[in-house]
Amino acid sequence: MKDNRSVTVIVLSALLIFESLAGSYFIYQANSYRNQRDETKNELALVRSQLDTMNKEKSAEIDIVKERLSELESEEEQEVFPASDEEIESDSGEMIVTSPKPDSLANGTVIVTGRARAFENTVSIRLKDSNDETFVDTFTTAEGADIGEFAEFKKTINFSVPETSEGTIEIFEVSPKDGSEINKVTIDLRFFEETD
Repeated sequence: MKDNRSVTVIVLSALLIFESLAGSYFIYQANSYRNQRDETKNELALVRSQLDTMNKEKSAEIDIVKERLSELESEEEQEVFPASDEEIESDSGEMIVTSPKPDSLANGTVIVTGRARAFENTVSIRLKDSNDETFVDTFTTAEGADIGEFAEFKKTINFSVPETSEGTIEIFEVSPKDGSEINKVTIDLRFFEETD
């Protein structure tokens, strides 16, 4: 009977020791898992922070490239459409007239040519005598380029020679905002009527 009790005590002790060890092991495993999870979270947060930094840097680089591209396109446009010494350019640079030349003789016909960057590519043209009276009021459409870019225009105008021997031709754009005349080029002309 005494031996049985001893065996029972030994078995119970062994069970208690095993339970204690198992509990410690599970606690250790749980702590280890939590630590690993925290490390993973920290690493993930670091990677996200690095990605955000890279995206910001890349975005800044893209903005720099876009700005430089815009500058190059502007320079290219200015190189493609310069106003030579024989061309007359508006103060804004949006209207460049290549014909007629200043003080040209006009005997009932005048050919207007040039380049413009105008709303809907519409170029207005007006002939006046020396009394500032308008005797021709017309327009033409610049062609060969997309809206918003320089396009070439040409207009042949036939008119009755006014009584005054001098006058002007005005080439301009009508503002789509308020109807005012903008980007105007004014050129002096001399009128004469051919006689048989």
